[in-house]
Amino acid sequence: MQKTVKKVQKRRARSFLIAVCIRGDLEVNEAKLKSSLKASEAILASDAEVEEATGTVVGFAGPVGLKNIPVIADESVMLMHDAVTGALKG
Repeated sequence: MQKTVKKVQKRRARSFLIAVCIRGDLEVNEAKLKSSLKASEAILASDAEVEEATGTVVGFAGPVGLKNIPVIADESVMLMHDAVTGALKG
């Protein structure tokens, strides 16, 4: 069983950042994400945007402790136990 949670930072259109969590061996389904957000597009945030928003480098930017950034968790994450993710420390 996969024990890693992958967090992908996205921008809803050109507006705000969101954190999307999914099991580490899966990929985000862009169509489902856009539908969930009721958005016409969901764009991968740049490294600079992630670092500015989280205060740490991309590889360490997990969903725990994020401030003012909504977190969307895939059902695959909600079913996990004893999982590992970034902790906003680099």
